[in-house]
Amino acid sequence: SAFAVRAFDDRVRRGRGAIDREMSPTVVDAGDAVEERFFLARVPVPPGFRLHIEEQLPHRLGGDTRFALDRSVSRAEVTVSAPLPRTPRGVYRLGPADIWYEDILGLTRVFVASRASASLRSLPRLRPIVFDRKPRSSSKAEGPLSVLSRIATEEHFRTRQYVPGDDLRRVHWKQSINTGNLMVRVPEAIPYAPTRVRLVLDTFLPPGWRMAATAGGRRLKAGERAIARAPEVMDDVLDLLVEGWVGLAHMLLKRGEKVTLVAPVREGDDVVVREIECKRGEERKWRAIGADAAWQHAIDTDSLMTRIDPNNAKASSIIVSAGLFAGNSRPAPGTSFVIADGASVVFDAPSDDLGFLRRFFISDYPVGADDNRLDLVKLFSPRPPKPEKVRAELARATSFAIEHARSSNAPVTVVRRRGLAIALETP
Repeated sequence: SAFAVRAFDDRVRRGRGAIDREMSPTVVDAGDAVEERFFLARVPVPPGFRLHIEEQLPHRLGGDTRFALDRSVSRAEVTVSAPLPRTPRGVYRLGPADIWYEDILGLTRVFVASRASASLRSLPRLRPIVFDRKPRSSSKAEGPLSVLSRIATEEHFRTRQYVPGDDLRRVHWKQSINTGNLMVRVPEAIPYAPTRVRLVLDTFLPPGWRMAATAGGRRLKAGERAIARAPEVMDDVLDLLVEGWVGLAHMLLKRGEKVTLVAPVREGDDVVVREIECKRGEERKWRAIGADAAWQHAIDTDSLMTRIDPNNAKASSIIVSAGLFAGNSRPAPGTSFVIADGASVVFDAPSDDLGFLRRFFISDYPVGADDNRLDLVKLFSPRPPKPEKVRAELARATSFAIEHARSSNAPVTVVRRRGLAIALETP
């Protein structure tokens, strides 16, 4: 065993042996297939031993990384791969993986090194936006989610491509047939002025929603700070928020509006406000901010609105929130709210009919595996809240946020998933 460790260190130090890792592809849409690959170049494996590569993947990816290799990796370059179980939205930094030797009888185990890191960025999907009913506005001007009906006139006009909400009486049928696209007349006397819309993503997690960093037996990596975090079921709520956020941006951009995305994101140990103007053809660029979005404790809604670029002050604001913190100040005129129905995406954990008997009579792994050992750290660590409790609190927060918006005379809609689409419904 000592010889195996020394041979590994000497060969790696001389550059003759290497272990590299990658995700293929490294940037994907949420839910797409991703393959994890390890590249091994002449890594020494002594006779009668196997080389093991192992790492516990982040909870959202599901499962773990496990490879067992024989002596063939000592004589050539070998690539081993396996698909990831899941690829939900987010940014994941994997590694370093644990590398160790074990003899074929399982009597000797020698830890060698921690090497091979990789990263994966899973972008939120662009889902179609479906309105429960056509949004109405009590004002004489168009709002960010409402379009006023226009009456046809006999003035000189230009044409543009039809977008949902245009008056069908303005359709230019001859030009539509010639071009193959539905075209509408736009009067020259009333020049088209796109609305400036600011979409603000609220990711603030109030103190009452936080739990310990080690809750549920989670182990901290080397150099990681023990920062309170959101319950794991809240990640699905944030996915709904982000999908509604980027879906609204895509819909408004297709309608011809000028859209700006605003969101607090983590940069190291700090939280900064990132603001980006959406442009057609650059969807992956501004969807990348949606992948970076995570629950944070530093910037609440009131602070977020004060940090927005003052040069963009005339834009209408749409705050996309889960309603966890309504704020202490009255929203500015022209502000709308989109509240996520978080309770609709929180499901109960699979039931275990055997309960505690499973621990004593049934093993999740093969007999003799170290994974079957009783994890005392997980046993005595703080327990995360149950899904049914989180669901009840989310329903209460959604109701309070809707009433808060109504009391401020601000338009409010509720965002929910409806099949593959995102539905905006009137509460």
